[in-house]
Amino acid sequence: MALSGYYFCPHHPEGTVAPYAIECECRKPLPGLIHRAAAEHGIDLSRSWMIGDILNDVESGRRAGCRTVMISNGNETEWQLSPLRRPHVITFNLFRAAEAILLADAPH
Repeated sequence: MALSGYYFCPHHPEGTVAPYAIECECRKPLPGLIHRAAAEHGIDLSRSWMIGDILNDVESGRRAGCRTVMISNGNETEWQLSPLRRPHVITFNLFRAAEAILLADAPH
């Protein structure tokens, strides 16, 4: 399978390059880039998973309507939880994340 797209946000409200030093909808934890990818590739977000290693990734996925996996590898330092920042699954590597997704999506 080929990679369908790559998305990144160049904005940061405290940035030093004037055109990019802005608030935007594409910077996590907002779901702008997820919505853009879904629109461009016909992705059903209700059937999708957001995998990340910080709670901003989890929040972004939940805001977009995805289920979420948090890979707890030491990158999250704040652990400020809220309903939008509670992952559906917490695991310790990508392999275990894939296993959890396959198990959750398996017919019962």
